[in-house]
Amino acid sequence: MYGLNYQIDIDPAAIEPGTLNVNYTGSWFGTKNTDMITMLRYNAGISDITQVRIDQNTISGMGKIAEITFIASNSISTLTSFPINVTAMAAIDNNGVDIPVTSVDSVIAVDPSLSVVSQESNFTVNVYPNPSAGNVHISSGNAIETVDIYAMGGIKVMTFEIKSASKTLDISNLGPGIYTLCIKGKQGVTTRKLTLLK
Repeated sequence: MYGLNYQIDIDPAAIEPGTLNVNYTGSWFGTKNTDMITMLRYNAGISDITQVRIDQNTISGMGKIAEITFIASNSISTLTSFPINVTAMAAIDNNGVDIPVTSVDSVIAVDPSLSVVSQESNFTVNVYPNPSAGNVHISSGNAIETVDIYAMGGIKVMTFEIKSASKTLDISNLGPGIYTLCIKGKQGVTTRKLTLLK
């Protein structure tokens, strides 16, 4: 593959204006401004992205070609999911010959509890150690009802029923990374970031 063009279609109501970013670090396709040039045009939820090699070499690979990031808008709490569609994919080799490609669309599940913080000042929660090697202790002056753990993509990976003011959670079966803990109690909902090391 020598050149690649595709569109990313995201509901504009789901993202804050001006926050969409494309990061090419770690792309098997090339290194921006070294052996690849890139272009991005964004208009009303549709991002046209082009990546072209500049070294006259056709390459092949598998894995990440780019990473799309954005800040979710406040209105996301009214959604239950929103699609991220990859469309209009086209690829060419270094002679300009079309290469057949397909895309896989994604849907991000939205948990409104991650964006709602109710009476945060009345619901103090301690989470330690952070970073953790597999066990994390959660404590509060009030009873904690549940703890939901979300991976970076917003996917719920674990749920704990607590029903007490403190508990040690075993999360050693999760892979290393950064997780969001959504901690719910009668005083409200609060979130904490947790780094898991292995």
